Amino acid sequence: VSQSRYTKDGVIAKLHKGLEGLVKSRNVTYVQASGKLISKDTVEAGGTKYTGKNIILATGSYPKTLPGLEIDGKQIITSEQAIKLDYVPKSVIVLGGGVIGCEFASVWKSFGSEVTIVEGLSHLVALEDESSSKQLERAFRKRGINFELGVKFKSAERNKKDVKVTLENGKEFTAEILLVAVGRGPVSSGLGYEEVGIKMDRGYVLVDDKCRTNVAGIWAVGDLIPTLQLAHVGFAEGIMVAEEIAGLKPRSINYDGVPRVTYSEPEVASVGLTSVAAKAAGHDIVELNYDLAGNGKANILKTAGSVKLVAKKNGPILGIHMVGSRVGCRPAGGVFSRGGGENAFAARRATAGGWLGNNLQRHLRLQLRIIDQAGRQGGRSGRESAPKGLERDIELIIQPFSGIEKAVAGIGGKLKVLGPGVHHISLGIADDGFAALGGGEIKEGSGVRAVGDGVLQADLIVRLGIPDFF
Repeated sequence: VSQSRYTKDGVIAKLHKGLEGLVKSRNVTYVQASGKLISKDTVEAGGTKYTGKNIILATGSYPKTLPGLEIDGKQIITSEQAIKLDYVPKSVIVLGGGVIGCEFASVWKSFGSEVTIVEGLSHLVALEDESSSKQLERAFRKRGINFELGVKFKSAERNKKDVKVTLENGKEFTAEILLVAVGRGPVSSGLGYEEVGIKMDRGYVLVDDKCRTNVAGIWAVGDLIPTLQLAHVGFAEGIMVAEEIAGLKPRSINYDGVPRVTYSEPEVASVGLTSVAAKAAGHDIVELNYDLAGNGKANILKTAGSVKLVAKKNGPILGIHMVGSRVGCRPAGGVFSRGGGENAFAARRATAGGWLGNNLQRHLRLQLRIIDQAGRQGGRSGRESAPKGLERDIELIIQPFSGIEKAVAGIGGKLKVLGPGVHHISLGIADDGFAALGGGEIKEGSGVRAVGDGVLQADLIVRLGIPDFF
């Protein structure tokens, strides 16, 4: 545990220092003090007033608790205290079976704790596809992680050595620590938001599709607004607002296309709609499942799980859902296009961890099975040879990063610089489907033609600029 904390603290300190340096290099004034919005164009921090034409609110979130359940920070804790523990508890009750609860339950079990999860809904990670939830539950049972589903918390009683939790069905559980993981709420109270006329709902700041509030010149991003509480979402919202203020007119974020990962063992990863959500949206869907038991890498990792595609019948792929060890780095690889147009799924999505970077080649190789399954959805194998003379549109999106020339060459392509930020790329791709490789902008004229049995030749002009994640 001490080594884990040392590593965590070291990573945080390094990244924080790097960000401070980046801000300083851009001549941004950095003020470290408590602040408050005092008018439509003024923030007061540390006794000094700062005025600006635009104000961006990004005050984040805090771990919530339940009515009557007091957090003492020792026996009854939230994720903020849990991540700072310097010992491994012998036993833990986790109140809440969402992402945070399942991640802590998984890591504590790996350290040797006895773990019980209490979740009021019918499944763990209930916002994921039901098939993924059931697979995670099966894996947790095999690991010896206990859980109670569909029953609500009633009370908690602290003793000198443990905490007794009582559920509404009368069951009682005792453990050394109770972790309260029932979600996070926005930090907005007492910061002057309502006083200047900003519309709020349950503490959240309400915004439009460009993160504008109802007050001109005031914007809000991250956990403060009612969007997905994910780091890469807040990151993308910040970029979008900055570009909008700069007059670059960025596209709005498509939140249905945001990759989501639960970092447990096994991991749960997804992008797009669940089966239930797709049906609720009126889609006539088909589902395709690939069991990882037939995958060599999965057998090496000794993991069980699957890859599930949710697609509109004879139409685009609507969602990808994965369970298994290390699948958290796969959502970007599942981003691909077949035929362009409506069948181009998630062609401008963020990777689960942010930048695709130099993992481009590895992602492309590891996703052939997903691409093959997508080909079958269309009534043909993705590995079926393409007849000569066939022309097909392709969305190939290249993310700017150092080493791009090597990466393009690694997939059988050539890159030529035509001007500042403009490149010509020529590459041959086996007809296994088409992979989207990151963010950027495709100029007109990106056609694909068959040059041999199962081999397509693509000629594209790509403008590499600020990544357009969504």
